[in-house]
Amino acid sequence: MKNQSVTVIRRIVPLVVLGILISCATEETYLKPIIETTEVSNLTESSVDAGGLISSDEGNIVTSRGVCWSLNPNPTIKDSTTIDAAGTGSFISKLSGLTPSTTYFIRAYATNKGGTSYGLQVTFTTKTLNLTSVPAYFVMATTAMTGGVIASNGDSISITARGVCWNTFPNPTIEDSISKNGVGKGSFNSILSGLKPQTTYFVRAYVTNSVGTNYGNEISFTTQDGIVDLTTSAASSIRTSTATIGGNITDDGGDLVTNRGICWSTNQNPTIENSYLASGHSIGSYSCYMFGLTANTTYYCRTFATNGVGTSYGNEINFNTMNGIVNLTTSSASSITSTSLSTGGTIISDGGATITDMGLCWSISQNPTISDAKKSCGYGSSNFSTVISNLTPLTTYYIRTYATNAIGTSYGNQINSTTIEADPSKVTDIDGNEYATVKIGNQLWMASNLKTTKYRNGDLIANVTNNAVWQTLSTGAWCDFDNSTSNGITYGHLYNGYAVSDSRNIAPTGWHVPTDAEWEELVTYLGGASVAGGNLKETGYDHWYSPNSGATNESGFTALPAGFSNSQGWNLYSYTYFWSSTEYSSTQGWSRSLNNSETSVDRVYNSKNFGFSIRCIKN
Repeated sequence: MKNQSVTVIRRIVPLVVLGILISCATEETYLKPIIETTEVSNLTESSVDAGGLISSDEGNIVTSRGVCWSLNPNPTIKDSTTIDAAGTGSFISKLSGLTPSTTYFIRAYATNKGGTSYGLQVTFTTKTLNLTSVPAYFVMATTAMTGGVIASNGDSISITARGVCWNTFPNPTIEDSISKNGVGKGSFNSILSGLKPQTTYFVRAYVTNSVGTNYGNEISFTTQDGIVDLTTSAASSIRTSTATIGGNITDDGGDLVTNRGICWSTNQNPTIENSYLASGHSIGSYSCYMFGLTANTTYYCRTFATNGVGTSYGNEINFNTMNGIVNLTTSSASSITSTSLSTGGTIISDGGATITDMGLCWSISQNPTISDAKKSCGYGSSNFSTVISNLTPLTTYYIRTYATNAIGTSYGNQINSTTIEADPSKVTDIDGNEYATVKIGNQLWMASNLKTTKYRNGDLIANVTNNAVWQTLSTGAWCDFDNSTSNGITYGHLYNGYAVSDSRNIAPTGWHVPTDAEWEELVTYLGGASVAGGNLKETGYDHWYSPNSGATNESGFTALPAGFSNSQGWNLYSYTYFWSSTEYSSTQGWSRSLNNSETSVDRVYNSKNFGFSIRCIKN
């Protein structure tokens, strides 16, 4: 570098010339130092080593030296500078706080009395801070994932903060929404939350150091709309008050489903402000069982799913609840007698409500209802049949099936049937059991023991098979000897005294359980108590034990050794007891007994808790 000089007036010197005093000034020149700028070294993103070489101070001490730099050419000490130790020679200065990827101009300088000298200008560009924004992933309706990668080309930069910044317009900065994801170099992940559905966001990774903040490339993404994709399936298992509706969630719209189910109303477009049922959460298929519906009503139904964005609805379906009217038919009558007939029905549909009672009703007037005569045949949905008894001979009856559910009572088609003329030699009970009759004197008796399981009005007589329970009864009951069905077929059932005295009547219509006086009339007609037993008993030993004394069966009564029941069966083949309808007391009744070793008929009273046979007599 060419040196420059500075001229200054140093002092005034007096002179005497020819006796005249003359003053004159002398000049002194100061030269600036000679300096050159050396090449930079140790270049990083934010610093560099730079310096110079002062080859001569030109006779004046260098009081200041260093480098100056600027973003513009020919920097001076009015720009950024370093100040190093005075003196000549080479020196190195550390320039710090620089901006990455930036071009700088520098010159070495030296100052003495002559002024400030500058070396030749040198340029350099700081290294690049390699910051990359990671493309967004897991983009939902209100959240997303992104991040950044800091791959530094130098080692001097100290990152004090890093993360991403975002906004709904381009070039976001840390003045907008940001995440904070630690310090230092490397990669990092960021969760963006609190986003708006179906909105485009612009994102940049950022890093902050002592110099300032740098940004990576800009990426963008659009959040999902948050609308759940779901469908409503057709209604199934529709009844009067219930139905099953299903749904399927194929997409949660970008936000976790927290509730799902179905909603319904009698108006279109139902919402969860109407009736609804919840059915868990998450995507996938599900079904709901609706209840409390009204019969014969149109309902509109939609699936729903709720997430952080709101509630979405599936397609709307509609269905009609069933009307509850049972569809049933009445079958033709068969086995028609003078007092009974067989018929039944078929339940085609229960109308959407469980049948709690079904059977037949009849009357001598058309369109009978359950307010007329009726017979229950249980409940459920099936075919059923039964025998209608206690009818009047030569009478036309109108008959319909009925079925009752929670909605009401429905009726099948009406049939009619006429009973035949009565056969005076036979009688039929309410179960359809037919009995031959025998006339003894002025009395008409059944020729075999009673087998009915119902009272005349159709109510069941309790079948009690537990001996201990039988002892405690105070209401009507029946059993077979030793609870054997075959004994019941051969000998008839055994009944306690409470069944005899029950006001619902155990005998068929037109017949009754004989009184004690009527038994006495029979015994007297057959020769008195001492011999009447032989005239009543079946002959031989097919049923009676030997000796079956005096058995002639001249009466045609054909008494069999049915035994009796109390806490257990007693005396089958050797004894038989017959109830009368005459009470000895409220807990005891009169009866007649026969046995295999005597010809007599005994008159005794017994506890109503005994089980005896019954022979009915015509009114």
